[in-house]
Amino acid sequence: MSEEIWIKSGDKVVGPGTVEQFLNAFRKGTLRANSTFSTQFAGNWLPLSEFPPAAPLAVEANGWFWVSRGFASDDQIGPCAGKELLEERGQQISKATAVVHKVFTRGEWVEFQTTLLAVTHQNALAAKEAEALIARQKQEQLRLERAQQEAETASQQQIAAQQQIATQQQAAAVAQSASLQNNIPDPQIQTSESPINYNKSAASCWYCELPNENLTVGCVYCRML
Repeated sequence: MSEEIWIKSGDKVVGPGTVEQFLNAFRKGTLRANSTFSTQFAGNWLPLSEFPPAAPLAVEANGWFWVSRGFASDDQIGPCAGKELLEERGQQISKATAVVHKVFTRGEWVEFQTTLLAVTHQNALAAKEAEALIARQKQEQLRLERAQQEAETASQQQIAAQQQIATQQQAAAVAQSASLQNNIPDPQIQTSESPINYNKSAASCWYCELPNENLTVGCVYCRML
């Protein structure tokens, strides 16, 4: 909800109006500078020079003067626009620099920090700080996203490496099992050969060449004499 403005001239109160309506009315010269202003119907009535919503008018206004040193000395600089004073703030103008304007300081020398220009300056600083904070938050968010992405990539690589190792181990186990199966003797071959008893000391048959204990009666296998 936008801020509402009330204007009091003598005993007459006009409003509410928007801040933009208030600013435009003053720019057109339909408002008197000696009126008082408030953001509440029965609120705190302030002169224009102390009314924060009027800060843009102070920035736009010409006729500002300031002193380069001391306070209200002969080293006066001006007239200039309020915008020019803001540009010098932090360089030649400090918060304690004496400034004067016939409307926005009511013709009195005051410190810069007590004027509506200081309100604009503080708002600008706050806006810059907010922008810087948003930029830092975005950078931090990007950093966290990159860190998360790197962590996910590292996790995926670790899983892939573990799967590769498991595959290699499984292949090695299969190869070892096949090797062991190939080295097992055939029981049928052992059974067919086991009954044969080769007695190297016995004489051999001239025909079947199998050993015999007594060839005088003929070979016990082929019956040859």
